[in-house]
Amino acid sequence: MLFGRLTEIEGSAEQVDAMLDHLRGSVIPGVKEMAGSKGFITLVDRDSGKAIGISLWENREAMVEARNRASQLRSDSAQAAGGDVAGVGEYEIAIDERF
Repeated sequence: MLFGRLTEIEGSAEQVDAMLDHLRGSVIPGVKEMAGSKGFITLVDRDSGKAIGISLWENREAMVEARNRASQLRSDSAQAAGGDVAGVGEYEIAIDERF
């Protein structure tokens, strides 16, 4: 059973590419180093600057263990986006269908 942490960032449309560069250069490598990490997905609205990041975890324990480090990465991402963290949630992944 997989778990996911969803982070919403309200950023600046002008800084979307800078935020994505930050995610690729710092956040994703940082998440990869964490025990139990299984992947990372980013959704972005280039017109508004809003972004949603979803980190995937092999179990709840791994997700919980990574909270402190994830919090720092989240703050750094909001700064790179020229915005703020709008929300964070932790969820069980109930359906994972890829086509």
